[in-house]
Amino acid sequence: MADQQVYPQAPANGYAKVDVESQSAELRRKKRIKCFAYIAAFAVFQTIIILVFALTVMRIKTPDVKLGTVTVETINVGTAASPSFSMRLIAEVTVKNKNFGHYKFDESTATFSYGGMKVGEALIPKGRAKARKTRRMTIVVDVNSAGQLSGNSNLSNEISTGMLTLSSHTKLSGKVTVMKVMKKRKTAEMNCTMTINVASRIDISFAVSIHMVYPQAPANGYAKVDVESQSAELHRKKKIKCFAYIAAFAVFQTIIILVFALTVMRIKTPDVKLGTVTVETLNVGTAASPSFSMRLIAEVTVKNKNFGHYKFDESTTTFSYGSTIVGQTLIPKGRAKARKTRRMTIAVDVNSNGISGNSNLSSEISRGMLTLSSHTKLSGKVTLMKLMKKRKIAEMNCTMTINVASQSIQNLNCE
Repeated sequence: MADQQVYPQAPANGYAKVDVESQSAELRRKKRIKCFAYIAAFAVFQTIIILVFALTVMRIKTPDVKLGTVTVETINVGTAASPSFSMRLIAEVTVKNKNFGHYKFDESTATFSYGGMKVGEALIPKGRAKARKTRRMTIVVDVNSAGQLSGNSNLSNEISTGMLTLSSHTKLSGKVTVMKVMKKRKTAEMNCTMTINVASRIDISFAVSIHMVYPQAPANGYAKVDVESQSAELHRKKKIKCFAYIAAFAVFQTIIILVFALTVMRIKTPDVKLGTVTVETLNVGTAASPSFSMRLIAEVTVKNKNFGHYKFDESTTTFSYGSTIVGQTLIPKGRAKARKTRRMTIAVDVNSNGISGNSNLSSEISRGMLTLSSHTKLSGKVTLMKLMKKRKIAEMNCTMTINVASQSIQNLNCE
């Protein structure tokens, strides 16, 4: 099979040479404009993808840490004259990770306080919250006044009213990892207040506030300049890291565009071949009176190597002996799907009626071997993404040897 590009031929008289060249130049200019339009459209599409990717996947947010539910398992409360309390609380801590990468946090503690005095704490073990998931953990904490709040008038009042107000604080520190490459430390704080009904042992009021942790200025104010310089250096490093990620992503996108352009967008000429040929009937004359007639059943394959379908026009396959056409058949128009092979079965009647006085035919009949050639030319269009269309023309030239005795095909070669 030989792939041949079809070029416009100059007219026999040669007078329209300038017109043909100008038409060819105009056609090339239109093709270049079309190509640049496709590249520009693809670049805009890639830019939109990069922006969406940067604003969603690559944007790292601080996970949310909350107390889900709190239940009172046991509770003992003193009197207004001798105020005290002890209780066991069972709480659910939730870590909601809003990032597209997992959040691995360190071991921490949840502290419970009454009026600024710590009355209990519980361990939060280290763990991991999966991407776009919520990690739930159950903690048990024993809370008691243990003599720390003796003489506290506010506690006496609350015990009298039957309502105890507690506060809880949790601070989680960990790293968010996106695509196993980008890592960023994130720290979040949770502050909760709750009111416990001593009589019913239930939490009737629950408030949660979460905020980011920022470095605080020193109390004495002397190191203000150092803190500002450290903050500026940290900000500079963050910007450098951000630019590095953007550059890496741009290189990655460039590679994708190049691969896309060299594979998907590259339109190749489909392959047309004769797959198998069988002899259905065969009649052969003698060496003194050489002639032949036969019916051949052939399979024509159209292999489309493109990422878009190939729609071809109606064509013919001709069979020849020497340079004389001895038979031809129609190939109907059709379509070969993207990256698929279209197979068609054709039947052709071949005879030597147009051959006379050919000494080579007498010799081949004597040897019992007949040599035929076949030619097919397909013309059609390859369509990519319903936008890009390009005409492709392919030719097929095959030779075959027919064994007269066994009525079979030998040495079928196509190029």
